[in-house]
This record gives sequence, structure tokens and C-alpha cells, in this order.
Amino acid sequence: MPIAIPVTPTASPILRLAVLEFETPPDDIFLKHGTYGDIAIKSLRRNIASTSDHPPLLKTTKISVLEGNSWPDLDTIDAVLITGSMHTASDDDVWVPSLTQFIRQVYNARKPLAGICYGHQMIARALGGRTSRNPQGWELSVHQVDFAPLGVETFGRASFNIYEIHRDAVIETPPNVQVIASSSGCDVQVMYQPGRVLGFQGHPEIDRSVTECMLRQRLDEGILELSVYEDAMSRIEIKEDGDRITTAMGKFFLGARSLVS
Repeated sequence: MPIAIPVTPTASPILRLAVLEFETPPDDIFLKHGTYGDIAIKSLRRNIASTSDHPPLLKTTKISVLEGNSWPDLDTIDAVLITGSMHTASDDDVWVPSLTQFIRQVYNARKPLAGICYGHQMIARALGGRTSRNPQGWELSVHQVDFAPLGVETFGRASFNIYEIHRDAVIETPPNVQVIASSSGCDVQVMYQPGRVLGFQGHPEIDRSVTECMLRQRLDEGILELSVYEDAMSRIEIKEDGDRITTAMGKFFLGARSLVS
């Protein structure tokens, strides 16, 4: 009679992720989706399951930067994600010295560090890069982003579509961080240092409804002219690749070199 050999299930790894967020979203977004940190976390949870046969258990700690929450002990986290904001990365807001110091501490501790929009720009600023108003102006709604050769090798594709809501940009990346993707409206769409830094100018975490609300908010507040708003809305139905990009971000947090998704 054959002897049954017990098989011990392979335990899923645990990813302890600190998520930095800034202002509270408008009510139309907040009541449906929560904070911007919540939106990013939900997107990661939804997509990280496809990263391996044993996807990680995602344990998150949200830090509200504008409320003065204390920074987490680096021994208690594995990676950091910095979300977007309406604030300007080149301004010297009261929280910036502490934030840039924390970013440098995370980088020096060799923890994977990712940023979206404002977060992408603040990582560049903190590590020695340069940010300013985007020379090409606003970039809004769905845009195509094209990978450079290293980006093609890393992500396994030549381009992707992503929601954009920005008029600031990374002008110069930090030392050892490469530009791996650009668009017609922004030269630094994705910056990358394997295992260390991954920054996206666009928003892989948001959906059409969130994008529409953010655009409408800026129109109502007089930040956008009607013609700019209408141009953005003309592209809102273009299929975007946010889920695939978020999956790649999950692989980055787990230490993978190939971010093919």
C-alpha cells in the first residue's frame, strides 16, 4: 500500500507596505472609494494576486502626511508607496523637509520605494533630482506612454495607456535612477532603479470615475479652462492599462527584476 506523504502548503509571503497620502479627496470620491491611499491599496490588493502562485499577504500602514502622522519604524515595513497630491513638488511646504528626509532614509535602507504623480516627483526631489512645472503644460486623461529599451526589457511591452492629471513634472532624475518611459507631453513618465526606485507620473491606481471627478473639481475651482477640460474628456473612454501597471508595481515591491505583467 503506498504511503501518503503529507504536503505542507507553501506559505504566502507577507508584504508590509507603508502608504503615504496627502489631502482628502472630494466627497464624490471619498464617499465611494475612501482616501487616495485607500484607492491605491485596493488597486494593489486586486492586482497583486496575479504576481505569483503564492501571492503575498498585503499588510498596509497608511500615513497621512498633512496630519503630521509619525513615520513608521523602517524595521516594521518592507516597502513604501507615496501617492499623488494637488500640491506642487517644487514648493517648500511645511511637511517637505520631514518627507524628503524620510524618503532618503527609506532609500538608504534599500527598501523598495515607489511613487505616483506627486509621490514620483517628491522621490526625485529628495534623492537629488529636479522638479518644476512641466514644459509641455497640462497632461490630462488617458495618454500613451512609450518605453525606452530598458523599459521594454523590464516591463515586456513597448507602451501603455494611463490616466494623467498633472502640470508638474520630473525634469531631471536623481543619480543612478534612469528614465525608462516618456510621452508626447512629459519626458519623464517612468523612472527606475532596479529594486530601489519606481516612479510613475501617471495614475495606474485610479479608474474613469475618479479621473472624471478630479477633472471636474479642477474645472469648478478655475484651475482648468473649459477648452482644456473638454479636450481631456474627449479621451476619457480610451482603454487604459492601470491594472497591469499596478501588478508590475506589486512585483517591484516583492523584489522582482522582471516587471512583466
